[in-house]
Amino acid sequence: MTSEVVEGASSGYATHGRRSRPRPPEWVFEIGIGTGKPPVQVHAGTCHMIGSRRRSVSRDAARRLLADGLRACTHCQPDTQLHIIDLAPPTGPRARHRPPRRLRPLRRLTLATAPSVAWRGGPARRATPASAP
Repeated sequence: MTSEVVEGASSGYATHGRRSRPRPPEWVFEIGIGTGKPPVQVHAGTCHMIGSRRRSVSRDAARRLLADGLRACTHCQPDTQLHIIDLAPPTGPRARHRPPRRLRPLRRLTLATAPSVAWRGGPARRATPASAP
């Protein structure tokens, strides 16, 4: 009898917990570190990339933040979910674009320019051009 009472009580607690649990927010913006705690990124409420510093916002507020130039999360893509098209690229000190790194051109290796390599413990040999007899 006591085990039935305990099971009934625990299932009652579980259903009460499920019913009274707050719904997850629909839209969230991530807060930065430092003075004024500026917003950093907008996320969907179910995004797995949301950091620990966050605030929930309404749909209209999320659209406004994105339109003002706040970055959208690249994983959950809230700008696409909110049907915002053709956002201007963000401007300002945080929106600096790093140009692609310039790569050096490849150098062609020939037997004459290849470094000499010792093979199996033998002396290093260089290819010498064959002399004409």
